[in-house]
Amino acid sequence: MAESRVPGGDAIITTEEESVKTAGRFRTALPQVLASTAKNMILLDLGMTVAFPTIAIPKLQNTTDPLALNNEQTSWFGSIMYICQPLGSVLSGIVLERLGRKKSLILVNFPHIVGWFIFCFASSVPMLYLAAVIMGLGVGFVEAPVITYVGEISQPKLRGVLTSYSGIFVQLGFSFVYLLGSLTHWTTAAGVSAAVPIAAVIAISQVPETPIWLLSRGRFEEAERSLCWLRGWVPPSAVKKEFNDLVLYSENIKKLKDEPYKTAENEGVATATDVSSRDSAFKRKLRELLKPQTLRPLSLVLMFFFFQHSSGFTAMRPYMVQVFEEFGLPINAYWVTEPRAGKWNSSGWFLHAGIS
Repeated sequence: MAESRVPGGDAIITTEEESVKTAGRFRTALPQVLASTAKNMILLDLGMTVAFPTIAIPKLQNTTDPLALNNEQTSWFGSIMYICQPLGSVLSGIVLERLGRKKSLILVNFPHIVGWFIFCFASSVPMLYLAAVIMGLGVGFVEAPVITYVGEISQPKLRGVLTSYSGIFVQLGFSFVYLLGSLTHWTTAAGVSAAVPIAAVIAISQVPETPIWLLSRGRFEEAERSLCWLRGWVPPSAVKKEFNDLVLYSENIKKLKDEPYKTAENEGVATATDVSSRDSAFKRKLRELLKPQTLRPLSLVLMFFFFQHSSGFTAMRPYMVQVFEEFGLPINAYWVTEPRAGKWNSSGWFLHAGIS
């Protein structure tokens, strides 16, 4: 076997049977970074969505605005998004497997687009509540696709970096909304913010579906083309080994899923063996969950979020501008709010990256 390099940095590995052109490190990483960046546009919008009540409430609570909120209405407006988020997370997992990662990433933008425009043109308090409900569902809906996508398109050596890279966009989302809040009316800020999920739809439409999901649906040619794109726009021969490994992995996963649900051939009635097989599968999953390599990162994440939310920060976030205004600080309260609100969200993403 001999290896030579072309001026662009790509390596040509020659064997007795064939010559395979493989991409250099930069070219291999570039499409993975581009695909992750397209996905991260959703996280930019997520940060903006979570931060939006913080800039709207000071303009609405007990003011002369036509949409003025009393204290009770303000409390509902600031919390209803968090109430709806868990439901969105449940729906996210259901849709993810049916539609695929790419279509799910595109779909999650539409609740945000609708929510931003309702905020922009709201004419009553119920419309504000409706927008908050839609946005809350959208925030929950985002969680499964964004994490799954980056895990399935990236090489192990880049996965941690690309996951932590997501936190930057969440932070930028907070900064951007607080900037808009200090410069424009909150309805104008909502209208401008609607451009972000629209841009995300366009960006995600240009990146491929994950090879793993395509293989799980038996779409081998599309999976191979996707992998070639993600590894530097290389020919199939350059990703042959990795593709074969993914095919084997996909087949093994499918066998594990199908095995517990095999039923008797006579009228499809489950036998005692089938029931025992299902019980064994459940016990096997439970054993995997209780292994130290699973429990340790899970415990770390649970403790982090328990103390974060128990500190009261989540409940206080919608009122942070007013809190800092009460302190009488000599600088804009929106800019004092930004680093305080953003760092908690970014730290959550960096923590996830550290254990992934």
